[in-house]
Amino acid sequence: MIDVKPVSPQRWREYRAVRLAALAADPDAFGSTLAREEAFPPDLWRERCTNPASFVGYLEGRPVAMAGLIPGEGPQRELVGVWTDPAARGHGVAAEVCRAAIDAAYASGSASVTLWVEARAESARRLYLRLGFVETGRSETMPRDSSLRLIEMELALSQST
Repeated sequence: MIDVKPVSPQRWREYRAVRLAALAADPDAFGSTLAREEAFPPDLWRERCTNPASFVGYLEGRPVAMAGLIPGEGPQRELVGVWTDPAARGHGVAAEVCRAAIDAAYASGSASVTLWVEARAESARRLYLRLGFVETGRSETMPRDSSLRLIEMELALSQST
């Protein structure tokens, strides 16, 4: 059974566990490091969990995935921090946390959702394509590792008037 919940200061330990697991398992996918975030005090984790557009995905009651939104350019939102525990991949949890974030962007009136994905992350790119994202043609190197190339993708959100 898959469940998705918004992060909250009360559930900071669950978010922390997923985030640290993500940084340990897939360090090239993030702009931060495990050592940096392991040192964060509980108050900082609680503060990070006040973003109502960040989500944790649960599989059989266990926190295994995450995704969040941050403000983008103008009416855009940016999908960030998407990750699923390798043992939980293939169950649809990543798609569900991404959908929750996309729904939050839509509810906020956003025109689109953008994201950056590492060029070699084929399974992540396939997930985003299934969700309706398209490559924009823009790319850049990852700030902390110039050997990694990031590709921008975008999902237009239809807002009926």
